[in-house]
Order: sequence, then C-alpha cells, then structure tokens
Amino acid sequence: MKPTSRQTDGRQIALRWGVGASAATLLLLPLIYGRPLPADMFLAVHSLLEVLAVTASLMVFAVLWSARQYRPHGSEMLLGATFLAAGLLDIGHLLSYAGMPELLTPNSPTKAIHFWLYGRTLTAAGLLLAALRAGRGQPAPAQMLPLLALLLVLCGFTLALLGERWLPVWFDADGGLSPYKIAVEYVLALAFATATALFAWRAYRNGAQHLAWLACGAWLQVLCTICVTLYQQPHDASNLLGHILKVLGCACIYRALVVRSIDEPYRRLAAERARLLESEARFRDNADAAPVAIWLADAQGARQWFNRTWLQFRGRTLAEETGDGWRSGVHPEDIARCSACLHESLTEGRPYRIEYRIRHRDGGWRWVLENGAPRSDEAGCCSGLIGSVVDIDQQKRTALELRLAASVFEHAREGVVITNAEGIILDANETYCAQTGYAREELLQQTPSLMRSGLHDETFYTALAAALARDGFWQGELWSRRKNGRRYAQLLAISAVRGDDGEISHYVGLSTDITELKNHQARLEHLARHDPLTQLANRTLFAERLQQGIGALQAGDGLLAVCYLDLDGFKPVNDRFGHAAGDRLLVEVACRLQESVGEHDTVARFGGDEFALLIGPHPNFATCEAVLKRILEHVAQVYTINVGDRVTMSASIGVTLFPDDDADADTLLRHADRAMYQAKQSGRNRYVLFDPESDRRKRSRQDLLGSVAGGLRRGEFCLYYQPKVDLTRGCVAGAEALIRWQHPERGLLLPGAFLPAIEGSELQLELGDWVMEQALHQIADWQRCGVTLSVSVNIHATHLLHPDFVERLANLIGRHGANRTPALEIEVLETAALHDLDQVARILEGCRAFGVEFALDDFGTGFSSLLYLRHLPVRTLKIDRSFVCDMLDDPEALAIVEGVIGLARAFRREVIAEGVESAAHGQRLLALGCHLVQGFGVARPMPAADLLDWIGSHYPHTQTDRARRCAGAH
Repeated sequence: MKPTSRQTDGRQIALRWGVGASAATLLLLPLIYGRPLPADMFLAVHSLLEVLAVTASLMVFAVLWSARQYRPHGSEMLLGATFLAAGLLDIGHLLSYAGMPELLTPNSPTKAIHFWLYGRTLTAAGLLLAALRAGRGQPAPAQMLPLLALLLVLCGFTLALLGERWLPVWFDADGGLSPYKIAVEYVLALAFATATALFAWRAYRNGAQHLAWLACGAWLQVLCTICVTLYQQPHDASNLLGHILKVLGCACIYRALVVRSIDEPYRRLAAERARLLESEARFRDNADAAPVAIWLADAQGARQWFNRTWLQFRGRTLAEETGDGWRSGVHPEDIARCSACLHESLTEGRPYRIEYRIRHRDGGWRWVLENGAPRSDEAGCCSGLIGSVVDIDQQKRTALELRLAASVFEHAREGVVITNAEGIILDANETYCAQTGYAREELLQQTPSLMRSGLHDETFYTALAAALARDGFWQGELWSRRKNGRRYAQLLAISAVRGDDGEISHYVGLSTDITELKNHQARLEHLARHDPLTQLANRTLFAERLQQGIGALQAGDGLLAVCYLDLDGFKPVNDRFGHAAGDRLLVEVACRLQESVGEHDTVARFGGDEFALLIGPHPNFATCEAVLKRILEHVAQVYTINVGDRVTMSASIGVTLFPDDDADADTLLRHADRAMYQAKQSGRNRYVLFDPESDRRKRSRQDLLGSVAGGLRRGEFCLYYQPKVDLTRGCVAGAEALIRWQHPERGLLLPGAFLPAIEGSELQLELGDWVMEQALHQIADWQRCGVTLSVSVNIHATHLLHPDFVERLANLIGRHGANRTPALEIEVLETAALHDLDQVARILEGCRAFGVEFALDDFGTGFSSLLYLRHLPVRTLKIDRSFVCDMLDDPEALAIVEGVIGLARAFRREVIAEGVESAAHGQRLLALGCHLVQGFGVARPMPAADLLDWIGSHYPHTQTDRARRCAGAH
C-alpha cells in the first residue's frame, strides 16, 4: 500500500525524534558519565519522571482498552496489558527509592531495581510480541489480559517485598551495579532493539506512521537501557538520563497508539459515512437508475415497488418481491427485527435505520443497511414508507479484522569473549567461563585453541580464519572441550572489530552452549528412525536400507527378500492380558526376529503387530527360504506373558524377491503386503511368495477397467445398429443395438475387446444402463421423426437380476418419452433363467407392464428347457448364429433350427435367426417357417445416422424420406 503524505510526514517526524534522541544521548553521556547529582534533587526529578512514566503507561492501556471494540488486535491488547503491569510496577519502583516512604519493607536499591527490571521485562516482552505479530489479526481475550497483568504485578510485588533474600544482588554500594543487573539490562536492550528493527521494517513496507512511532519508542527504550547500565550510584546523572529517555519512549508509544486506535478508525468511519450520505442524496431523484436499492411501501407496510438495483441484487422479478415476497429472502434471525422496525416507523411516524442479512442472487447471505422514512400525503397523514438499501457486506468484513495472536519468546544469555588481533583472550564474561569451566583469570592471555576438542581438523580452522579475514564475520557450530575434558557444542559468532585505521584490532565472540540441544537432536534422530517400543528400525530407516539394497543389487548379483510379517492372533492376546502384556510380547517377538536373521539383515516394526524384514542379498532363494523357516519356527515358540500365563503365536509372511520383482521400493513393500494377506487367507503360520506375473494380469484388468470408465465419461462409446428384416413382408422389422468403443489410440473396438474385462464389476451395470439410455434416446428421436422402429439391446444376467433393474428401466423410458409404443426389446441369454426362474419371470413381467418386450438370445446353446418357454413371458426366440451358419451343410444343425422354429410355433412365440450370411440361408429359413432374419448377409452393423439411408435404399417403399430429413435436421 502506497503511504499517504500524512503518513510519510508522521514517519519522518518519528525518525527525527529517534535520531535526535540518539544524538543527544551520545553527546550527553560523555559529559555526565560518573557524575552524581544531589540526592534531594535527583529524588524530586526521579519522582516526577516516574509519575510521568506511570501516567504514560496507564494512558497507553486506557487508549487500547477504550478502542478494543473497534480494533480488537491481540498484539495491541497484549501491549496495553504489559504497559498496565509496567506502570503499576513503576509505582513500586518509585516508592522503593531511598528517601521515599517505606513500602512495607525497608527501601533499598536492590528492591527498587527489582521493580525496575520486572517492569522493563514486561515492557520489552509486550513490544517484541507486538512487533512480531504487527499486521496480522487474531481475536484476543481482552477481558483476561488486564487480569493477567494484575496477576503479574501481584507476583512482582510479592517477590520484591517478601522474597528479596531469594533475589540476586543487583547493586552493591561499594561496587555499583552487579554483573547480573548489567547482563539483564543488555538482554532487555537486545529485545528492545529487535522490536525497533521489526517495527521499522514493517513501517517501511506498510507505510504506517504508527509503526514508525512504535519503532521510535522502542529505540528510546534501548537508549534508556544503555544509560541505566552506566551509573555507579543510584543518583548518577546517567541514571536520570535513562529515566528521561524512558518517559520519551512511552510518550512516543502513546502517540503511536493514539493514531492507531483513535484517530485513524474515526477518520475512516467519518469518511465512509460521508460517502454513503452523499451517494444517497445524489441518486434520490433518479430512483430507477440509482446505484442503491430503493423501495416504496403502502400504509400497511406492504412493499409496492423496487428499483432495478434491488431486483438485480436479489435476482428476482418485481412480481416475486412485491407485497411480502421480499421477506422470504431475509435471514430467519433478522426477520423479527425488520418487522418491528417497520411497525414502529408506521405507528410512530419516525424514520428508522437497520442492518440485516438478506439472500443475494448468488445464494449467499449479504449484510445490507436499510434506511426507511414515512411518506405523508397532502393531509399530512402517513401514506406509506420509502426506503433505501445499501450493500455493506464488504464494510462488515473489513471491520471484522483478525486479531493478532501472541507468542512467547525465550531469551538465552550468551557467553562473550574478547581477543586482540592475534587471538589472545583479553576478557570473558561469566557465562563464557561457565561454559568452558575455566575461571576468568585462567583464560586471560590464552588463546581459544585452549578449548579445541580435536573433532575439527586444521582445514576447518583455516577456513574459519579465512572467512574472518574476508568478511569480518563468522558464525557456525563448533565443538570445544571444557576444562574437565568433556566436549560441548557451541553456536559461535565471531565478529572482527576494526580501528580508526581500518585494521582489525579485536575479535568479539558470542557463544551459546547448544550441547543439550545437540543431544536432544541426536535422540530425536534416533526416535525418527527407530520404533520407540522395540528399538527396531521404523518405516523411514527400513525404506533407506531397502533403497540401498536395491542400488547395491543393480550393480551385482543375488536376491534381496523383502518381507512383510503380521502376527496371527495378536489381538485376542492383547485384549485378554492388556496392552502392557501385548507390548512385552511385541518386544519378545522383535528379539526373536533379530536372532533369526543375519547380521546384515534388517528387521523393522511398522506399527501394531506388523513387521518388515530385509533379508539378503543371498545367491539363491534356498538360503532366503531357510531364514524364513527359521523365523516361523522361532515366532511359533511359547511366550510367557505373565507368571503362569503362556501363549503361543504364529506369523504370516509375505515375500517378494528383487530383482525378480523389478519394482521400486514402495511397490516392493506393497507386493510383500499383498503376499502376506494371501498367507493369512491360506491358513496362516506360513510364508507366501509374491507372483509378479499374476499381479501384472490383475493390474492389466484394472487398467482396462479404468480405461473403459474413462472412455464412458469422455463419450467414446457409441451404438451401431444391425437391421432385422421380415422376408415375408419385405420390410425392416427392427434393429439390434451393438456397442462399439471408438478408442482414441486403437480405433473402433468390438465388444469382445472390453466386455469380458468388466464382467462382474459395477462398471458392467453402468455400461448396461448407458446402452439402454442411448437406445431409448435413439428410439425417441426416430419417433419424433415419424418412424417407429423396434430396437433390441443385450443385457447381461447380472444386470437383469439387479434389485432395482425394473425401476431404473422405467425411469429411463419415462425420461426419454419412448413409451408410446413398445419399441424396446431386451435380449437375455437363456442361462439368465438358471439363477432363479421365478425371479426372472417377475422381472420380465414388471418390464412388460410399461411396454418392454424380451427375447431369449442364443436359444439352443444352453440348457434349453420347455419350462422356460412356459413360464417366461418372452416374445421372441433367437436362434444362435452357430446353428444358422452350419444348417446348409450340417444335418444336426438343421435339425436344431427346425426344432427351435417348431417350439416357437407351438408356444406361439416369434422366432428370428441371426447369422444369416447368404440368400440361400434366407430361402431355407423361409421354407422352414422363420421369416425374421439378421446377419451380414442382410447388412452389417452401422451407425444410427446411416440406418435410415440404408432402409430407404434397400426398401424404397418404406416411408423414410421425411424421417431422413428429420434425422438430418437433428
């Protein structure tokens, strides 16, 4: 966001304050360093400054607390709470000074310093957390933060007044400030400086002047902290300068929060209100073209008219909205308020203003602001209402910003060591001495090489020195040796200090002991790669070793056995004896597995009672098999769970061999898992070797199933139609719908290329429904064109016997309107009746109720039974093509054809012969009494678009001209 000129001016002023205060501090410090002030004068000025600091701190809290409902940011409320606590603690600091009335216990510098440090720590924490989370909002428990601040104040007062003997000595009358106090002040200075940098960076990026003022306030706290580390006596001038800088810093922070919490929100609110009022006045006279919604209501409150903006907003017509129609869109929680406002305005003659939620045309709820006022007639009586509605949903969302979430930051003291340009140690702080185990006197005039651990070679130290010479800085992890000989890890940052001549004069090292962190990291790495219960390898380590084993075998010979092991009957043992006993059993199994395999084999636990093993490489499977048998034997031995409780256990193991199973690591493990389940199904307590070839066949079928499903979704399937001809009447009696797959790569595929793969799957039902739907759609198209042509489709027995087949078929027929004539015929194999003759008969009768006829396909090839013809309501028998093709040369085939025709005549069924390849076949069938035929001798299957043309060309007396024109139009 580009900053405004006002924001830029605010940032420049804050920058000048910070620079001016820094310059003034640098100029004054040399002049006042070590200069004490008269005690009476110091006490008076100090009291005044502390009163100002307390006032500023409490005003910071008051400003944030009063504005919490407008900008409820978690970080700002946390900052206000910390300043509330700091202000109260400053009161304790003020009253604890020598010369002030005693606060319960005798006043002392240590007591005053404790209140000072406690308050400063809270101030630093509040500023640092606010800086870290500035610009991001999260809801904050505003009511709880002041209580937490008061609790912290109570703790601070209790510790200062009653627990002074447990506190470190902050001040010595002879020696001045203690190292503890100075160290804490430097840590606070670092925290304030970090907050300064974060606020300044965010102010630079966002252009927000309140962030610049916060950065200035935090920087003044840094200067304050530095000043209060330089006095020898409490009434030194440097101490007083620090208090002045503290007050100025609080004033800057107060200035920032006033801008943030009061000035800017009210200015934005006033601008938004002015914009809305201006918009309402500008467009009142041209209601229908107004960008705000406007409505009129009669004296009873029924709305008579809405302008175009309202109707577009709601997505409804004027007729739907007038009267009480608009109320249907009001949110159920808001309808009562809206009704009450309208009633009050009508009865009392007063305008009203209400915000409520209403349904938008996109289906979502939108917040709107409605302003309504009574309308008066010439007699001054209320004749109705007029109102305007403004969409304020975006303003609502903008006003409801997320509150900032607070985080906790832990400060650690660092060891500091200073050397000259030659690396001779000149000084070291207590933390560094504690880290190394050497006293300060023992380190002086030594070099850091005294602590070398021997874990780093000379190349490491040469590179370190080169980096210091080149960059003037080095940071990294270093292992050193303490005085007692123990090694420790440190995070070390070394900076070169240059003199006025530009040459390096000193080196400063900052050291943090990270030994515990390193040890913890090592433990975490072990836990990340090992099972915590059995200490076996876990899935991660097993995967690494499996990958290494695969890589090794790719360059050599042998077999690597990847095994997946699952215990048989573990759950009953776990349920009976408890989880603790189950864990002991798992540990014992892990021990037996490790004893059963070789030294270089891997045993891993994946969780529960599942284990994985990596055996080999071995020259042949026989050696792998010996290990597997040994595992099964050891696992099957008796286990003692508790005293007197003995159980037996077995294991099922799935095994796959690399490189015979030439797959990647994850796939090998999945193959072993599949083989393990086969071992379970085969009786348990055994191993099963994975068969890659069988798996490839299964995957091939699954791939084909996926391709068929994808082809169905993409519309790659179509129906071809083979006409059925009545030889006696010389006309087309119908057509059989045959599915084809227009494969994008393999071209047009016949059913034999894909139907066997989907048999028995859900896809078989889906594809069958698609065939019936396409056939009905085509029948309906022909019927609309004036052509009634029966179409038969083949349905598998599994599909026919599905519980909701009749209902689904009825829905399809109703949806496509193809139920005006019995134009659909379903062909089923006679073997479908073998499942349940009565059930098949009921299904067929149910379908015939809405005009669907049935034919027994391939009649004579199965267990043909007169019982079928007696009980099944089929209209047609279809003679299998194998008999029709051979009937001219094979007397037995001819006898079967004659028998089927005779049965059809006896049971008053129609009969049709398929597979008619020549005119001789047709003549012989006609002589036998079968006049319905189909086959390549009549016509090959063709697309629906070609069928009417074929009928017109071969049977010109058929009325198909209009139908062809209709089909062409479609």
